[in-house]
Amino acid sequence: MKRSLATLAVALLLTGCPDPAAPRYDLPPRPGYWVAGSRTQVVAALEALGWDHLSSHRRAVPVTDTLQGLLDKSYAVWIAIRVELRDAPTCGTEVIPFDIQTLRRTPDLAAIRQRFEREVIQSLKSTFPEC
Repeated sequence: MKRSLATLAVALLLTGCPDPAAPRYDLPPRPGYWVAGSRTQVVAALEALGWDHLSSHRRAVPVTDTLQGLLDKSYAVWIAIRVELRDAPTCGTEVIPFDIQTLRRTPDLAAIRQRFEREVIQSLKSTFPEC
């Protein structure tokens, strides 16, 4: 039994799974980022970057999707960010980052947001240049 638990713990570490005790930090509210691709296309592009599709749901607003992706997989840092995707009124998708989870004790939220813009949003905008 002990050997099975130890094997499971090692497997979780090797797959990059988060520490369940790693705290989540809300990102300061800001307008989302507009991307020309449809919500379905943006979900597929984020999944191609290794992001996980957490849920799709209906509310009073149009259908939304929630995804999570890793900005940093290094053992002592590990930064995951969650985003919500909403259909734009005319065309495209709004990408709204809403929180991060990290092993850092005092994360620099502004620097993480800049990294997200540079590594994720710019990639999406170059993939979907116009509606």
